[in-house]
Amino acid sequence: MSYSAHVWCLSLISTIFVLISPPSYADQVRNIYRVEHYAPEKITTNDEAIAALNKYHQKISDILKNEHLTGSELERIHKYSYTLEAAALKLKISELIDASISKNLNEQIETIHISSEKHDDLTVRSAFEEYDAIIKEINATQGTQAYSDAAQ
Repeated sequence: MSYSAHVWCLSLISTIFVLISPPSYADQVRNIYRVEHYAPEKITTNDEAIAALNKYHQKISDILKNEHLTGSELERIHKYSYTLEAAALKLKISELIDASISKNLNEQIETIHISSEKHDDLTVRSAFEEYDAIIKEINATQGTQAYSDAAQ
C-alpha cells in the first residue's frame, strides 16, 4: 500500500472515530452555557445609526434602573449590543464622528456586549456610564437630541 493510501485510510479512520465518539466534557459544558447570538437591526444611514444608538441607550437605561439585574435583563442588553455595534461601525466607516470618539464608543459597546454576555452586572453599569457620556457628546456635536428627550 502506498504512502498516500495509508494517509487516506488514517484520515478516514480518524474521521469515523470523531463522528462516533461521545461529546467531550468541554462540549457538554459549552452547551450548558451556550451564548445566544442575535442579528442586529439593519443600519444603512448615519441617521439610522444615531437613532439606534439613542434608542438602545434609552432601553438599556430603563433596564439599569433596576437595582439588581436578572439574567433575562442582561440577555436583553446583550441582544441590544449587536445593533449598537452595527450602528457604531456605520459611524466609524462614514467618519461622521471624530476617530477618538468612535474608538471610545466601540470600546464601551464591546465592554457592554461581553459583560452582558457574561452576566456581569457591575461591568455593564460601568461601561454604560461611559457610553452615556459618549452618546451625549455625539448628540451635542450632531445637533440631535437624546432619544428620551425626543420621545417626550
